[in-house]
Amino acid sequence: MNLSTERLEICTIGSADLELYCQIYCDPQAMRFVAPAYSRAKAQRCFAYALKETQKSEQNLCLMSIAWRTGGRKIGICGFQRLPQDGMVFEPGFMFLPGNLGQGLGTELVAALCKALFCQTAATEIWLQYRADNIAADRLVRRLGYTVQYPEQPSDLSALFGRAILRR
Repeated sequence: MNLSTERLEICTIGSADLELYCQIYCDPQAMRFVAPAYSRAKAQRCFAYALKETQKSEQNLCLMSIAWRTGGRKIGICGFQRLPQDGMVFEPGFMFLPGNLGQGLGTELVAALCKALFCQTAATEIWLQYRADNIAADRLVRRLGYTVQYPEQPSDLSALFGRAILRR
C-alpha cells in the first residue's frame, strides 16, 4: 500500500528501510509510549519479520516508511495489522523520528491510513490503542471522530491503555 497526503509520502517498506527502522525502534524517546527501546539486534530481527509479513499477498501486517513529499527525507514508520477477532478489524500505528512531532503529521497520517483501510480492505472497524498518558494520541483520535473506550475493570496492563474505535 502506498499513500500520499498533502505533506507526506507513505510507501511499503523495503530492505533499504532497515536503518530507519533501527533508528526509531532503538531510540528511547521514539519508543516512550510503546515499549522499552530495542537493542539493535532485536530491531533487526523484528524488521526482518515485518518485511517478510509485509511482502505476503494476504497482508495481516503491513509496514510503511513515512517521508516528506518535498525532498523525500524519511521521518517515520507506520503500518497496520489485521486483528484476529474476525479479520475485519485493523489497527494502524506510527512512530516518528524525534524532531518531527507537534506538526499535525500524526493526524494527517492516521486520517490517510483510515481512509485507505476502509477503501482498500474489508475493514469494518479501525482500532487505535494507546497509553492513557499519551495526551497527543488522545487528542488525535478525538479530532478524527473515534469513539474512545477505557476498560471498566482494568487489569494491571490494560489500565495503561485506551482503545479508540472508528467504524465504517
